[in-house]
Amino acid sequence: MQTETYNTIIENSKNKIRKDSSFVRRNYVVLWVAWVIYIFATLASTVSIFTHINLRAGETFLPGIALVIAGLGTVLVISFQFMLKFFVDDWQARAHVRGGSEGAMMVLKGLMGVIGIVAGVMLSLGGAEKAVDVVRKQSTIENVPLISIDSISTYYDQRRASYQQAQSAYLGTKWKGNITAPALKQSAKINDMLANVDQERAANIAAAEAKNQAALDEYYAETKINQAGARGFMGFAEFAIVLCIVLIGLFDDGVKKEAKELGVKVERTF
Repeated sequence: MQTETYNTIIENSKNKIRKDSSFVRRNYVVLWVAWVIYIFATLASTVSIFTHINLRAGETFLPGIALVIAGLGTVLVISFQFMLKFFVDDWQARAHVRGGSEGAMMVLKGLMGVIGIVAGVMLSLGGAEKAVDVVRKQSTIENVPLISIDSISTYYDQRRASYQQAQSAYLGTKWKGNITAPALKQSAKINDMLANVDQERAANIAAAEAKNQAALDEYYAETKINQAGARGFMGFAEFAIVLCIVLIGLFDDGVKKEAKELGVKVERTF
């Protein structure tokens, strides 16, 4: 039993030594984690960028044209971003030292990568904010229980109508062509009732409008927080994209170096 345990420990130690001495063994899982993060972060960025461009283009062009513009713009930005990976490859291959066409290509790839990252950050953050803003404007009535001003007005209109109907009946009470004194007295009382109805209507409408505005202000404040959260998430996604692209490029260079140390030789194809 002790011998088997000892052999197991020794074998695990050998595996640890092999792993410690191998760049690929140490970082292979990290590479896959980086790819997974990159894919999900890019998907989030793609949705946000597409949404932003589509909403902005939709304000000027027909919906079909806006979709085409958004699709092409999103593909360009994502493609430009991935140029950063090829820039890292060229840097590791010391293209900047060789100069000439290799150095120029490296600079061009780096420039395209920077343009893609900057455009991605601007469009992605703007898309997150724009999407929340559109949802807020289109769904306000659905999300905020507002008091109906029309229902209040309808209620008091009905009360006024009933009083006015009674008043008309009193004013129709005549003796020898003249409205009777009791009828005039009742009509005057109804005038006071109508004035009270108008005052009550104005007070209730003002109170309802104040409550509605308070509810809207609270809703807008919450959506502002949502906007900040969406922008923060997309900022993190764009940062993760850059880190993962660089990490993937560095892993590729590490694999090349380890292959050279192991004596791997590859014939030139050109």
